[in-house]
Amino acid sequence: MLPYILPRAVKGVHTVTNQHEGRPNQQHASDNGHPTPPRIPAHEELGKEKRANTRQHQKSTDSKRKVALCPALTRWVRETTFSDALMVLLTAVIAVVTGVYTHYAKRQWDEMRRATNASIIAANAAAKQADVSASQLELAERPWISIEVKPVGGVEQEPLGAHLTVAFTYRNIGTTPATGIVLVPELYAEGITDDAVSERKSVCQFATTVPADFGETLFPNTSRTEVRSIRVSREKINNALTSSLSTDRFFAALVVCVAYRPSFQESARYYTGIIYGFDHAFPANRDLPAGAFQMQVKGVNGTLAK
Repeated sequence: MLPYILPRAVKGVHTVTNQHEGRPNQQHASDNGHPTPPRIPAHEELGKEKRANTRQHQKSTDSKRKVALCPALTRWVRETTFSDALMVLLTAVIAVVTGVYTHYAKRQWDEMRRATNASIIAANAAAKQADVSASQLELAERPWISIEVKPVGGVEQEPLGAHLTVAFTYRNIGTTPATGIVLVPELYAEGITDDAVSERKSVCQFATTVPADFGETLFPNTSRTEVRSIRVSREKINNALTSSLSTDRFFAALVVCVAYRPSFQESARYYTGIIYGFDHAFPANRDLPAGAFQMQVKGVNGTLAK
């Protein structure tokens, strides 16, 4: 009897000791001699079960998708003939080749555009250089005509106005002949607000429009003298008197322009325009002797050659 009670008492002591410490004795052997497994908390059991259910649901969803796709893919494979499959393959190959070709074609186009722009810039530079060279050659080879003016008579009154007799000497100081020479002089009655420079521009524009076929030819280092009587109308004299607030005297200027062209270019027209001023006012109603006045180029803008 004692051998049976003693082991049970010892077992009871171990159990009480483990319960008093707050944890079960995991290392104590069970009644049948095997170790007792540790206990798992309830919340961990619920978490494991939830994760297992989630994985199972995901697997079920993936299986349904595969089941939905597989029949369509299988049906397409069964219904597609060899020619259709070959056409799809060739279409894909053509698309790839087209993409590659487009890429390289774009690169070639960019290179051609850059080369074209460079060629245009070079051509423009060459054209400008050619124009500069042509202009320099023209300036070096073109004819140049200078003009000298000398009065050979005085200012003489007449019913329709007044006139002045002048000798014009023009000389070719260039290196090539001047052809189609046209001389256009004008005796200009000046008022206070009048401008002889604008009048010279008008006279030279008219001279360059006169047909050059009737003009003369002047070779280099040769000259020609021509005597002309230049008239001013009574109306212009009266306008100059009114503008200058005078009744018996007016100021005048001699505007002369000679137009010509070179022998190597018929379409070109050059001209030389000069404004001569008088050191004496002209009488409105009587003559002025030839020696009573002098003529000279008027101001810094008196001569213009183009």
